[in-house]
Amino acid sequence: MNRAVLLALAALLCSAVIADDDGLVSPTPRSFDSTGEAMQFGLGRGIVNLFTCWLEVPRCFSFEFTARPLAAVFTAPFMGATFTAMRAVFGTGDLLTCGYTGYFDYATGMPDYPWDQPWVSTTTDIE
Repeated sequence: MNRAVLLALAALLCSAVIADDDGLVSPTPRSFDSTGEAMQFGLGRGIVNLFTCWLEVPRCFSFEFTARPLAAVFTAPFMGATFTAMRAVFGTGDLLTCGYTGYFDYATGMPDYPWDQPWVSTTTDIE
């Protein structure tokens, strides 16, 4: 149990999350000085995404119920499961390539970490 906790803490420390001057997490990584830094970022991102992929389910529920309350009952579970699976697959890919994918973004609608996506919608479909 202690090893799992230490491994999780080490993964969070090694994730190399890049912060702006305001302390906000940047959705895309900045350029890296070396391949080693990019690989460290990719490996940390993969570990973090494997452990936090489940956060996509409550995030999708929160976002969908604030954006589209009537349709959220149907769309939120589907979107949560889809984003969870995508994040787990991308995290596994980062681990299998030993972080070599650190130079690349995941996808247009998929930031590096689940907390980079909005949890609450600023607009709603109900007037």
